[in-house]
Amino acid sequence: MKTINLALVNLFSLFLICETYSQKNVDVSFSHYNKTVYGTLTIPKNNVNPALILIVPGSGPNDRDGTITFIGPNSECLYPELVNLTFKPYKVLADRLVEAGYAVFRYDKVEFTYSSDIGEISFEKLWLVHESALEHLKQRNDINSKEIYLLGHSEGSSLIPLSTRLHNIKGLISLAGPATSFDTILSNQIINIGKSCNGNLPEIYKQSEFILDYFNKIRNSSWNNSTISLFGVPPSEWSKYIKVTDNVIDNYNESKVPILFIGLEYDINVPPSEINKFTIKLLESNDFIVIPQLNHYLCYNDKPLMSNVLSDTIISWLHKSISRNSEYFNDIKINLYPNPAYTELSIEIPSKIINYKIEFVDIHNRLLDNILKIEDGWLKYDIKNLKKGIYFVKVIIGKNTILKRFIKI
Repeated sequence: MKTINLALVNLFSLFLICETYSQKNVDVSFSHYNKTVYGTLTIPKNNVNPALILIVPGSGPNDRDGTITFIGPNSECLYPELVNLTFKPYKVLADRLVEAGYAVFRYDKVEFTYSSDIGEISFEKLWLVHESALEHLKQRNDINSKEIYLLGHSEGSSLIPLSTRLHNIKGLISLAGPATSFDTILSNQIINIGKSCNGNLPEIYKQSEFILDYFNKIRNSSWNNSTISLFGVPPSEWSKYIKVTDNVIDNYNESKVPILFIGLEYDINVPPSEINKFTIKLLESNDFIVIPQLNHYLCYNDKPLMSNVLSDTIISWLHKSISRNSEYFNDIKINLYPNPAYTELSIEIPSKIINYKIEFVDIHNRLLDNILKIEDGWLKYDIKNLKKGIYFVKVIIGKNTILKRFIKI
């Protein structure tokens, strides 16, 4: 398991100041289940055949920019300083990625373009638009079709692992994505927002129970022709969707590509604690980080701006993912004993690694301790004073980082 090197993030921020690319926007359309989908491909003018990031949006009828205007009772309660303000998170993020030399594609969702004329509802039509986008984008000669990354925001995070089975995807970025099943996340959202905003709690709990009961019927195949469509989606298509969200961790494990998981500190919709569930259950080497002060819509609670830390973290990870010597680092095995550990952790470093240093960090990548080098390939580290929880041992070799998770019990 690997983690973000925050020093590299800071260095890359300086790089962004010195190397700013002009960009060109290309209007793109493609066919998807008898509907035409519209989007924007943004390309840095000074980078030939750049790597591509495809943004897979969150739930709802989002346009390509992810436009949100903070209106209504919930906004007045949760984001009073944002009321009546508009933010375009996908466009802001795309512009920053393009400045760093990457191409970005974002699209209008089918339910945005065809809100009153969507036709027959299916799982594929609503949720797999990015599959058709990939088929189109891979035919273009102005991007590097062999270096495509998928960035899934919220609901989009649950969908992107599926694409690695059919397409040559180089990496995945989960941004505010849930590890928990859809119905549980939705039920928790209703309750948490209701409590925060002094809602009608009996009615709120009734709604929550209805959602859980409905999806349990879907999950157990106990629905029939008289079962209602929820949010306009029939039970047959919800059954496909719930299977995906129930198995999101397994789907990520099966993707076999580098993955960056990002949580957001002030996210009410998908709490950053979801990151912990990924760290515990994911098997492959991945990167995890929680970005401070941002909410689910990728902005601050008091102003419609995106933190540079978010975009710089993604850019740093992309840069590392593309440039890393994967054959060398995949061959390095670092062992921790025991794991979980109670009082002492033993760390074994292969003799082939010569110049390195070791850092101990928590789930937020906060430095707890560092050691320049250990003798004879072994280190016994006292963890008695650590609180119970998840921690990481980082072995830093040059500009690359290998990270191993351990649990303090």
